[in-house]
Amino acid sequence: MINHASSKIILIVDDERFNISLLVDILRPDYTTVVAKNGETALRRAKSDTPPDLILLDIMMPDMDGYEVCRQLKADDQTRDIPIIFVTAMTEASAETRGLELGAVDYITKPISPPIVQARVKTHLKLRAAHQRLERQNAELIEADQLKQQVERIARHDLKSPLNGVIGYADLLLNDPSLAPEHRKKLQVIRRSGFNALHMVNLSLGLYRMEQGSYQLDAQDVDLLSILRNIKADLVSWLLNQQLTLDIRVNGQAVDEVTTFFVLGEEVLCYSMLANLVKNALEASPEQQTVTITLNTDASGPTATVRIHNRGAVPESIRQRFFDKYTTSGKKSGTGLGTYSARLITETMGGTIGMQSSDDEGTEIRVTLPRNPARDPVNPVPQQPASTPAPDRVRVARPATSRRDTSTGDVDPIDPGIRMISGVIVSFINDVPQHLLELQQALTDQDADRASNATECLKKIASGIRAHRVVSQSTRLHGQIEMEDWPQAQQVYQKLAEEIQRALQALSQPSPSKGVQS
Repeated sequence: MINHASSKIILIVDDERFNISLLVDILRPDYTTVVAKNGETALRRAKSDTPPDLILLDIMMPDMDGYEVCRQLKADDQTRDIPIIFVTAMTEASAETRGLELGAVDYITKPISPPIVQARVKTHLKLRAAHQRLERQNAELIEADQLKQQVERIARHDLKSPLNGVIGYADLLLNDPSLAPEHRKKLQVIRRSGFNALHMVNLSLGLYRMEQGSYQLDAQDVDLLSILRNIKADLVSWLLNQQLTLDIRVNGQAVDEVTTFFVLGEEVLCYSMLANLVKNALEASPEQQTVTITLNTDASGPTATVRIHNRGAVPESIRQRFFDKYTTSGKKSGTGLGTYSARLITETMGGTIGMQSSDDEGTEIRVTLPRNPARDPVNPVPQQPASTPAPDRVRVARPATSRRDTSTGDVDPIDPGIRMISGVIVSFINDVPQHLLELQQALTDQDADRASNATECLKKIASGIRAHRVVSQSTRLHGQIEMEDWPQAQQVYQKLAEEIQRALQALSQPSPSKGVQS
């Protein structure tokens, strides 16, 4: 039996004709009613091409009671979202509890009160309509977010090609020995800016993974001082314009070009985190002031601390949510993502971050990061006294002019103009084979993140001894990895491995001139 009144369909399930007639009379003015006198018919009509918007269900029925009907409806994907209101003469609290536990939204006791039935039906139809509206909006948001992610992936891919061109050509020009010193400095700035932009493109995906908790950290020893030197060079125009001084110290002492400070993390993440925090400190600092960056470590502890202090004060209104997403104050172009991403990165690397600020003392950001306790962060390769013989000692020539490789006729892969530092050479000999093996495995697995990290580690170590051909091949390989051109990346990898082997051989060859032992 069907009564037509509106587009909303109410299914009435009861084995008593009187109860059915009463409910139909109550609901007929406002809704379309459909009737079922047993559980089997109710299930069939609920799964029809015109399913009900709400079900009024009696509990006590022969063959299949209302509880079983409810259980089957809620177990079926096609009918589980239809709201069910039990209508029964059972008044025990346990009966009502059981019905609600099975998934019913409400419970009406007999004898039936027409105003209560009308009010309950109207309320739950409105709730269902609101729920359906939210589901549609959520589906639209998910679709929009997927589209946004797809556009971002395309944009990241399209941006990588020109950036790799900028970096690659800068590397080629830097290998020209006739390049004037002032031009070399400018090219180094161009190359570093290209890498920074490339890192930011890659980091955008990394931050999304961090928010989702799916980022796979590949923690390695990272020299924070090297990163801070690059950041300082990038911000030199800001420092000059604002007449600011950036003072960097390690354990209270001034640093020079060969001082190091190692923590465990990823170089790209450390760069992004420090760049955001240092830039914020400079922007917040009054003119003609000093921004101080202090790196400290407990020689026997597992952590290192970075403190960034400036004389400006954070507004009180945002101090409690300084590291929250979209928190910003006083910046017309501020996004509120700088300090948020710094917190996200720090926590991803297993560290902590905090802020203290007052009008009198200024603002200090404190970042604590893990480190390898077995490795001195300031002097990672301990120097042995000259009087102590060292096993597996490598003899390295003190070159005055370029040597030529007699097997190929090429200039030796190690730049003879470098002042050889024993720690850098030992790092090249000991660490490069492991990074090369990691790179090979990452390329086999087509894991872009691991491959990029391994390539950057190789390039950094090679730069330390000016193994230019190794650096050049590493840069080429990095570009192929970023474009995920895996066949070409494998070819470049082979050339890189050959250049590394040549560099290792050159370091191991005894020199005809007086050598330096390390």
